[in-house]
Amino acid sequence: MTQPIDIVLAFNDFFWAPAYAVMRSTCLTTHRRADIRFHILTDGITEAHRRDLAAIEGEFGASLIYYDLNQSSDFAALSTKVRGDGLHPSIVYARLIFDRLLPPTIQRVIYLDSDTLVLTDIAKLLTTDLEGHALGGVLDPSWLHAAFNRDIKTNRDLYDPADPYFNSGVLVIDVDKWRAADLMGHVDRLKDLGVLHRLYHDQGLLNLVFRNRFKILDPRWNMLSPGPDVKALGPYILHYTGRAKPWHLNAPVAHARAYRHIMTNALFYRYWHYRLRRRILPFWRNRGSDEGSTAIYRGA
Repeated sequence: MTQPIDIVLAFNDFFWAPAYAVMRSTCLTTHRRADIRFHILTDGITEAHRRDLAAIEGEFGASLIYYDLNQSSDFAALSTKVRGDGLHPSIVYARLIFDRLLPPTIQRVIYLDSDTLVLTDIAKLLTTDLEGHALGGVLDPSWLHAAFNRDIKTNRDLYDPADPYFNSGVLVIDVDKWRAADLMGHVDRLKDLGVLHRLYHDQGLLNLVFRNRFKILDPRWNMLSPGPDVKALGPYILHYTGRAKPWHLNAPVAHARAYRHIMTNALFYRYWHYRLRRRILPFWRNRGSDEGSTAIYRGA
């Protein structure tokens, strides 16, 4: 029996369209489309957006499996302890407890952020030799800022700048070893020590727990903040970590046009209008100008 390709994503309703692009790009670049199982951790997706995502199943035969975080006591407990913000809502921490949600028979998964684009067969990543480690990840070239912040002094009691530090947006994970690491226990201990808020969200915590105990992957598996010239390096997965996102109009990023077509033109522009309504119209309403804001939207 062929081993399934289990992929975990965690996103809220606002990122349904980028998540669709992640899943569609994953399916387009492998012959094993029907073996893929997308495990979707979410705190709520509208029925209309679920219908958009269901097109992945119809087009490729892949499976979408939803996990309602609103029904998870583990996620409820985690959300009371971690620090979220506008760019990193609490759902980004859901990956820490995926092992408590997925069936216990699953032994290995790939985790993908919703701002990635897969350009090669994901099955190759799944079979990576982790050399006995719980996970594999790509080194983060922005590790000094992520771990130490200003003057490279913050968190020097927690990290050593000479140690490798990975980006958590693309990971291949041995589930049993991940479970054995007891990440929720680490959250509690770090909270009690008063240092949890100093970490760079879930990535900072994972680098603390797995310091010097992870497999370093080829950087092409997680090409960060990719500008147009990155295409020449032959990346396997693009990770749009910079301010410019491929769902922005005329974004100066690698494979911007391909991204739009993978998302599909119809969904790309529908998502653009959705973001406009969500982010710009409230600004004008707060200024008491509902009529003017509607005119701006219609003319966009």
